[in-house]
Amino acid sequence: MFNPFPLYAKLSFLHLLFFSHSYESNIGLLPKNPIITCNDLIVASNPNPTNPLGGCEGKVNLKASAVKGGDCTKGEVLYWEVLIDKDGDGSMDIEYSSQLPRSDDNLSNDTNGNGLLDAFIAPTTDGQELIIPQFVTAMTEKNHKVRWTVTDGCSNTSSCTTTYKIKDKKAPTPYCVSLATALLEDGKTELFAIDFNKGSFDNCTTQNELLYTFNNERPVLSKIKDVHFFKGKSIDATEEEYNTGQAQKWLPQSRSSSKIFIPIGELEMHMSVWDKEYNTDFCKVTLWYEGGFGSISGKITSKSLIPIEDVKVVVEANVSEFPQNRIFDGTYYFGTRETADYTIKPSKSDDYTKGINTMDLVLLQEHLSGKKKLTTPEQLIAADINNDGKISNSDYFELKRLILGMIDKFSNNTSWTFVPKSYVYPDATNPFSAPRSITVNVANNVKNLDFIGIKIGDLDGSIFSMP
Repeated sequence: MFNPFPLYAKLSFLHLLFFSHSYESNIGLLPKNPIITCNDLIVASNPNPTNPLGGCEGKVNLKASAVKGGDCTKGEVLYWEVLIDKDGDGSMDIEYSSQLPRSDDNLSNDTNGNGLLDAFIAPTTDGQELIIPQFVTAMTEKNHKVRWTVTDGCSNTSSCTTTYKIKDKKAPTPYCVSLATALLEDGKTELFAIDFNKGSFDNCTTQNELLYTFNNERPVLSKIKDVHFFKGKSIDATEEEYNTGQAQKWLPQSRSSSKIFIPIGELEMHMSVWDKEYNTDFCKVTLWYEGGFGSISGKITSKSLIPIEDVKVVVEANVSEFPQNRIFDGTYYFGTRETADYTIKPSKSDDYTKGINTMDLVLLQEHLSGKKKLTTPEQLIAADINNDGKISNSDYFELKRLILGMIDKFSNNTSWTFVPKSYVYPDATNPFSAPRSITVNVANNVKNLDFIGIKIGDLDGSIFSMP
């Protein structure tokens, strides 16, 4: 029988059927609706500049993007509706929409009458990022929600929901006493972390809400309002561990932990400060213990009792562990284990010109001319620029050269000198041979070994009024 379809025609027809089936199958695998990309957001908080009493806020920059699905051929434009639930309570507060009039360019009204403050947001092209105008939100514990909806030219729609939160990410700034002493009882002492605080502060948590512990350890957060024992990072501990110095006790009314220390000699510990978000930082405290061995301590101040910072104190003695030296701010302390003669000598390396001005040169000139004499031992010592035990024209010319910048230090003198506070000048008009150290025999604790600091060349004492 005659076949009206030649063989090649049959093959072409079968191939066409296979191709059509494959194309339809592949089309079915392509997404129909737009593909939307959106992400949760954590915003760093900062203090509200208009609220000096506290309060933090964050600048929110919400972004999303979308591309068309595979079967829409009607244009490249994507239309958006963005609903913002500012407290995450299920009730929307703000609407941005591409369907609103372009003239609606702020959130001051409800243009479409749906009960939400709204504003126009421009459509995007395929893959273009949508950026919501930046807005400011106060920091709270809540997660805020955003509902993103995008529609293509074929009325295909996709949605996603994200959250954003304003979070304090900055650790507190810790300030603590650099040196402290503790009295031992039965070989141990109980200390409270907050007692070492010296004005720590935070960007978002007020000072009366900061928390204090030792050595970066944190209370059990689920028990933060209750007295409890803890160790490490929020690990429960026992009272027995506390009594043996292995754990801390949280005292919510004090916003501080306490800890029992069983020390040997000098101890360096950390006072940790925590804000409400449990960001933390620490400062170091050097702790010495009284009881069971001796100590020497004192203050280093101006004659008007202003503490002098960054003073190097050297202690020499013919016993083991000495000589020693450390830097102190106004108060020094050294522990001793043997009875011996200990010699204490402070020194300070500083900018020679600091605190010195032309008024000092005038005062020195008036003294040399007899017009107005320097009257205190401290002034006279400060005026002996070349350290030769007298005041002469050579002191005047060397001070003048320093002020003019011709030299940057004195030829035969230090920037500072220190005289024992207890020293009584036999002749106040000739103080130059005053001692610069204290030697004491230590058998126990010896306190109040104080020094008066004198800035060489600073005749009017202006160094102590500088910020």
